[in-house]
Amino acid sequence: MAINLVIAVTDGDWFDMLRQQPNLTEVNFWAPSAAKFRALQPGELFLFKLHAPRNVIVGGGIFAYANALPCSLAWEALRSALRSRDARPNCAISTGRSERSE
Repeated sequence: MAINLVIAVTDGDWFDMLRQQPNLTEVNFWAPSAAKFRALQPGELFLFKLHAPRNVIVGGGIFAYANALPCSLAWEALRSALRSRDARPNCAISTGRSERSE
């Protein structure tokens, strides 16, 4: 039986901010790409790894879905869900959602 998963590199500050919110039931992620995210099907595993020098897998979840959004719309949707106004990405085109798992 094959297991399909993705390991995505994420920002340490972003991870630390999410970690301080223990009641999150889902996390959002984005990639600076206009290409639709097709690496996973709903129900498959999505893992988060920190950039060097930390270089470790810090969490993961079950992939739910992905959408392509304009930067401004993605930011408006994600910042309210995450209660953060100071971690604005340069671009948020391909977004997705994963149920939180620790």
